[in-house]
Amino acid sequence: MKKSIIILLLSIPFIGFGQTQYDKSYYESGQLEYEGNFIDGKQDGLWKYYYESGQLETTRNFKDKYEGERIHKYQDFKHYYENGKIKEEGSGLVGGESNGLLIYQITWDKNGNKTIQVDNRDNLEYEKWWIQSRN
Repeated sequence: MKKSIIILLLSIPFIGFGQTQYDKSYYESGQLEYEGNFIDGKQDGLWKYYYESGQLETTRNFKDKYEGERIHKYQDFKHYYENGKIKEEGSGLVGGESNGLLIYQITWDKNGNKTIQVDNRDNLEYEKWWIQSRN
C-alpha cells in the first residue's frame, strides 16, 4: 500500500506532460482569425490564419526534426492573397539559435509569376538567391 502511494506521489509532477490545447481567436466581427494546437505551450501541427473576410490567409505546419540527440522545430508555411492565389510558400526553423533560418521560400506576385526563390536545402551555411526578371 505504501509503495502505491509513493509511486502515485512521484508521478504527480508528470501529469499534464505533453498535453495538447486547441486554441482559436476571433475578429471583433465574429469571423475566425486563427486556429491551431499547442503542445506543452508551443505551437504544434497545423495552424490556420484567416483574413477578416473568412478567406484563408496562411497555413503553418509546425514539426519536430531530429538530428541525433538534437531536436529542431521547423515549420512549413503557405501565404495566400485575399483572392485565394498563392503568395508564398516555404519552410524554416523556429526557436533556439536557428530561429528564422530559412530552408526554402518561393514567392509569387498577384499574377502568379514567381518573383523570388531562396533555396538552402542542399547547404544551409549560405543562401542562394535567384531573382527572376518580370516580363
